[in-house]
Amino acid sequence: MPALFGDFLAAASEHIDAAVCFYGDLSDDAAREVIRELDRLVAAMARYAGAFTPDADTDPADAHLDVRARAEADAHQALREAAASLRADAERIGGTGAEPVFPAARHLAAAAAALTAGHDLLQTHFAPGPDGARTGRSRWATVIASEPVSAALLSELADSGRRLAPWVARLSLPGLAGSGLPGSARLAVSAACRWLRIADIATQPGRGDHPPAAAGLKLLRAVPAHTPPPRRRPHAGETVAALCASTQTTAERLRYLAPAVAARAHPAAAPTAACWQRTAHGAAITGHCAELILRSLADRARILGIAPAIPSALRHAADATSAGWAAWRAAAHAFDTITTEKRATLTPVAAEIGDLALWTGRLAHSDPDWTPARGHPPDLRDPADLAFAPAGIPAVLAAVHHAADALAVVAAEDREAVRAAAASRRLFVPARLMPEHHDAPYPYAPAPHPHVDELLATYDNVIRSAIRAGRIIDDLATSLDAPSSLLGPIRAANRREMPRLAHRGNRPGPQPPLVRPGTGQVEQTLRQLHITEPALLARAAVIDDAARDLITEATTKTHRRDTASGPGHHRTTGTPPDPRHPAHLAAKDTPHGPVALPPKDTRPDNPRSNVPSAPPHEMSRMGIAAPQPHRGNNPGL
Repeated sequence: MPALFGDFLAAASEHIDAAVCFYGDLSDDAAREVIRELDRLVAAMARYAGAFTPDADTDPADAHLDVRARAEADAHQALREAAASLRADAERIGGTGAEPVFPAARHLAAAAAALTAGHDLLQTHFAPGPDGARTGRSRWATVIASEPVSAALLSELADSGRRLAPWVARLSLPGLAGSGLPGSARLAVSAACRWLRIADIATQPGRGDHPPAAAGLKLLRAVPAHTPPPRRRPHAGETVAALCASTQTTAERLRYLAPAVAARAHPAAAPTAACWQRTAHGAAITGHCAELILRSLADRARILGIAPAIPSALRHAADATSAGWAAWRAAAHAFDTITTEKRATLTPVAAEIGDLALWTGRLAHSDPDWTPARGHPPDLRDPADLAFAPAGIPAVLAAVHHAADALAVVAAEDREAVRAAAASRRLFVPARLMPEHHDAPYPYAPAPHPHVDELLATYDNVIRSAIRAGRIIDDLATSLDAPSSLLGPIRAANRREMPRLAHRGNRPGPQPPLVRPGTGQVEQTLRQLHITEPALLARAAVIDDAARDLITEATTKTHRRDTASGPGHHRTTGTPPDPRHPAHLAAKDTPHGPVALPPKDTRPDNPRSNVPSAPPHEMSRMGIAAPQPHRGNNPGL
């Protein structure tokens, strides 16, 4: 079974959960290990930030951005700043490069490795260009760069940061982490914790008013590596389940091979008329077997007492599939009179299209040794053997769905290859078919325009029939929740232009300087007392962050409760708030308006003078007043 992006995402999530379960004290060596592995993990998260989004370089402060775009830009930048906060101090701490010993550090290392592998998996769907930009090279590329999938990816990363932030904040407390750590390391950890919280808060508007569709997350987890599955050669004795799995695997191989063949520009590797005719014959046989399977499923669904709409939809899909394989047969007959240069080798698609015909044929017929060359009338498989229970219908439908989808991809690529051959005058017809006034000195002559137009029109009919059948089966697979229900959204995403992404390095680069987030009341009190000890300031920042998180969580729960209650259930405005409520108690310790800050300490020993911060509009979203510029006593300013 091919590796999916969801496998790496789930592995990273499990290791993060395992790491944050540790609440004991850390020795100096353990704290250094944790900080080093935390740096690798946050850097792996930041590497995703905007890497698969066409407009990744959007400025969060752009006034023309909508709420969703601004939130995504804020979250991307917050992840990059979190990684930048840890980078310098992790390098200063250093290390031997050996595998971590402390359990929590090992889990952080495993999570970073899983996210890195997932990033590399997504990168296989993009090819680097001469200018460093990346262009999609598979149909999954448009899915990855689509808005629902990129929003789902950002939401998953922000959720990982939300779970990490409270545990990471404890590393900045001297009583829990190693006492030998430098104060700058504690402040770097505290800053990274704040940025992880900001990334999570920035994505909350997307989770509330504009939640990423469940289909976006489902598509994200289903992204495979852009490599062909191994070829499965047909042999007798396969069960129905094995035949369905082999049909899906062969269809996936053809979807991978068809664009690869079309991309070959060298004339020596160009497909020939013999390849196109063989492919069309195999596609017609596959389509005919798929029609038989769909009609058997319709009969079985009626016998099993499934909703009447399902048997009717299956018969409708069988009719559309019948028109599709008839169009393929017409394309195969077109090459009885049109040819190209002779060549002994076949393209990979022409060589393996017979596998798909055999798999679907043995799924439709009861003979385990069935081949298209059988002379006697074949016996169809018993519908009860095809789907004994209602749950078997979606599984068999998924095999037919994958086969139909692969044939649609092959049709589009073959049509483009035929057009290119006609443009380079590689199509020929027998001289006897030319007009009488045409004096042909050779047995074959270049195909005239009417012949070429008729051939291209035949392929256009194949593509139209494939699109119509594909849409019908898409809807049917969605209604039955078949395993192939994702093929419809994938096809819909590929109606857009192939994405082109900007080049991004492996490490997050330097970002524009931002305004530091407003400090909380506890930290401000310490600064007003001229306390500059890093450990005390870090502890104060942790307390302030915890208060903000508590207020945010309480506000979110209240908003969700009001939304779920509906417009007819409003809270009574006259009821005073409960003074013992945690959010009310925390609000007493958190400023609700502009706070008078002490003069900025520009001394070189100020440990928090370079801590990165959130954008002003993000601070207002967190309920924190942005610091106002000092205007002095000049009324003209």
